[in-house]
Parts: sequence; structure tokens; C-alpha cells
Amino acid sequence: MRLHMLSIRSIQRLLLTTVLMVLAARPVMAQRSGPQPGTAQRPATGFLLRTLKDEAGSHKYSVFIPHNYTSAKKWPVIVFLHGAGERGNDGVLPTTVGIGPIIQQREANFPFVVVFPQCEDMRGRLLKG
Repeated sequence: MRLHMLSIRSIQRLLLTTVLMVLAARPVMAQRSGPQPGTAQRPATGFLLRTLKDEAGSHKYSVFIPHNYTSAKKWPVIVFLHGAGERGNDGVLPTTVGIGPIIQQREANFPFVVVFPQCEDMRGRLLKG
């Protein structure tokens, strides 16, 4: 049996993209337009669809923000890496497997920020298996 191997460059790009998505998610939550300074505003919570723009274009991904999220607290982050069947460019499909359904069952009190990057490369024999 021959395994599909990712090149070092592909792994580095995936890790860099994932780190950028994590970093991009926090400012988007903290810098929303809304009430005047000094008034309370809750950041968006739950499953959110986000877009990362870089030199290669736009890349959709999902992020889960706990319902009791506050920027005054440090939150643990989980990066969920999906399987071959969830590749694509909708940014949502990775939330339908693995930890995604578990979060949906406990959404009201799930205590982690979770980032769901999505592999956009649709080539490769894994999709035919």
C-alpha cells in the first residue's frame, strides 16, 4: 500500500495558513463596529465563517467562539485538521465531522476557541479511495 505523502513545503504552507487564520480570527472578533467607546458590546460567538486574504487569494475557514467569550480572558485554541473528504473551499465542510458535531451538542458551554482551516487542494488520489 502506498501512502499519500505531503511535501515539506505543503506542510509548512498549511501550518503557516493555520497560524494566520488563528491570528486573523482574534482581531476580527475584538474590532467590530458598534456602540460608542465605554459601552459594553459582546463579540460574535458560535460558529463563524471567516475569510483570510493573502497573496494567493481568499481562503474561507470557520472558527468557533465560546458563547461566554470575553477578550479579557486568555482562551485555549484547538486547530482541527480535517480528513481528505472535507477538502474544498466553502470553509464550512470541516465543521461537519470530528469535533464539529461534538461542539454543536455542547455549544452553549464549550470552553475552547476552535479553528477549522480547510485544505483547498482537490487533487490527489485520496478523494478516489
